[in-house]
Amino acid sequence: MIRISQLKLKVGHTREELFEEIIHQAHGKRPVSWRIVRKSVDARKKPQLFYVYTIDAEFENEKKLLSAKKSKWTRSTVVKYRFPYNKKNGSGASSTEVSTIDRAVIVGMGPAGLFAALVLARAGFAPIVFERGDCVEKRSEIVEHFFESGELDEESNVQFGEGGAGTFSDGKLNTLVKDKFGRNHFVLKEFVKHGAPEEILYEAKPHIGTDILKDVVASIRKEIESLGGEVHFRTKVCDILCEKISGSVAERERAEAEKNLLMQDKQLTGLILEKEGVQAEYPCRNVIFAIGHSARDTFYMLHEKKLFMTPKAFENLNMDKEKCVTYTYTYKWTTSSGTAREDSHIFFVNWVKKQS
Repeated sequence: MIRISQLKLKVGHTREELFEEIIHQAHGKRPVSWRIVRKSVDARKKPQLFYVYTIDAEFENEKKLLSAKKSKWTRSTVVKYRFPYNKKNGSGASSTEVSTIDRAVIVGMGPAGLFAALVLARAGFAPIVFERGDCVEKRSEIVEHFFESGELDEESNVQFGEGGAGTFSDGKLNTLVKDKFGRNHFVLKEFVKHGAPEEILYEAKPHIGTDILKDVVASIRKEIESLGGEVHFRTKVCDILCEKISGSVAERERAEAEKNLLMQDKQLTGLILEKEGVQAEYPCRNVIFAIGHSARDTFYMLHEKKLFMTPKAFENLNMDKEKCVTYTYTYKWTTSSGTAREDSHIFFVNWVKKQS
């Protein structure tokens, strides 16, 4: 497979014209197969607009072609994401094959929780997902009602519910530009498999609208359930249960000295769940908290439990906050029960790096 870069055609061209240009670049040789790797827009010479392509093409006698075009063409290297452990080779598992307390529990069903559940389900771990909001179909109705009436459902809204906050945002997917391990492409391929347009696999600025994304999210959930996973909506995690780990004093003192975790001498034994106003214990030992950035009550609870947390990499930049230009956006709103609320966000406009 050969990678052809900087193949440029005017906007409005046909797929046949793109194919003919590949043949032209190859001095008349027809590719056995080919696919678009990347497509971007060149608008530097307005009003003329061009599409710029990166193409992977398979030819006969590629060694000869590479020799003739070695300054422009290279061997194509495609990195495929591989899950580090595969128990069932994607065959799934019934909930009876894994003991209840050992089943993987995922809190939150935004992008991280959704894909964690999908990958674990395919590996045969029959995960259980607890989401405080509604399924995407019901959530869409609630969000539409909020936009029309201003009545907020505190548990199922633009922030909370299946699919996460991004389900009702602008749908941009152009993150993780350097896809060293193939994870980004894996996610995009799964979106396509579940109904997204194939163009997102190669467009420079891929995008999925909410109208399509809702169906994609629901389709992924159905696959999780078909592989033995469970999804429980309107189920909120209110607390975590822990117990002391038995071990030598020396081991505990060494762990304390390392300070890897503030809870390193405790073992998670369960969660306190709330559904329809009723709380109950749920025994478990393995939990992924995929709670996004808006579940402040959950973050407060985890902080009070002294669970170790660290900010994302882009929130931990080496910057001098005192010299940054900032502004605070404060907004007030009323819940469906009539409770007045106020919240605020701080934005850094001009970031100034700290002097080393």
